[in-house]
Amino acid sequence: MNYIGKHISALATPAFIVDKEKVEKNCKRMLDLARCNGIHLRGQTKTHKTVEGGIAQTGGSKRKIVTSTLVECEMYADQGFDDILYGFPFIQSHLERVFTLTERLEEFHLMVANLEACQILEQNAPPPDKLWSVFLKVDCGNARAGVWWEDQEAVEIVKFLQGCQHLKFEGIYAHCGNSYAADSVGEVERVRDNSVDMMVR
Repeated sequence: MNYIGKHISALATPAFIVDKEKVEKNCKRMLDLARCNGIHLRGQTKTHKTVEGGIAQTGGSKRKIVTSTLVECEMYADQGFDDILYGFPFIQSHLERVFTLTERLEEFHLMVANLEACQILEQNAPPPDKLWSVFLKVDCGNARAGVWWEDQEAVEIVKFLQGCQHLKFEGIYAHCGNSYAADSVGEVERVRDNSVDMMVR
């Protein structure tokens, strides 16, 4: 059904309304800010779950996104996106699908949150001429997902990854979900700074 040119009251509800120009402007501003600071920004797609949003977030490159489900990974891969990070910690039941995505894409990355997941990947060879590309997910205080920042297991995981034949350790990753309750920029910055401190200890 086409609503172009019609009054907003003609929309069936509930309806999600987006100011496309504002979204594109905000995405460009973030990409420019990251570029000026030598940062490669990887946009999270879990809220909008759209091809159009992904294109805006990547400045049209269709590279460097984070997804929250394998369905999203596959949808974006079908639409020509690459360099996709699957943002949910790897579990064994996902092995067949992540094998296919690793095979299809130039770059496909996984998150791991425990030693067992790393061992499963090491025991299962990736596609020819590929490695399992993994980030260690670290929980920096919001008790959501990842290895707890003070847990010795984080160190043991990294040591294990360094000696693996089939895995490539890309780095550590934290989700600062505890910033959602912040009521000021200063509070968001405090959560960020605390998370950075935890990650580097």
